[in-house]
Amino acid sequence: MKNSEKPLDLKLAVITFIIPVALQVTFLIYQIMHKVISIWNLIATAMIVGIFINAVRMNINDKKKQKEPPIHYEVTGGSTIDH
Repeated sequence: MKNSEKPLDLKLAVITFIIPVALQVTFLIYQIMHKVISIWNLIATAMIVGIFINAVRMNINDKKKQKEPPIHYEVTGGSTIDH
């Protein structure tokens, strides 16, 4: 695995997603308090929360995969095709 393909630390992933989630939820609460209720408000909030949950889930799965030892296949000998 290259350094550029290294998964984010779980804490960093959570911190980077908390700001947009907090802004969206705050905006939804503000709209509900002022009786501006629309299906689009709920859809936007659900999408942001879904993306957040998916990012955390994927990060946890990547950490589990890193802990497993890689399988190395060694090729010994030459060609198996007879002429």
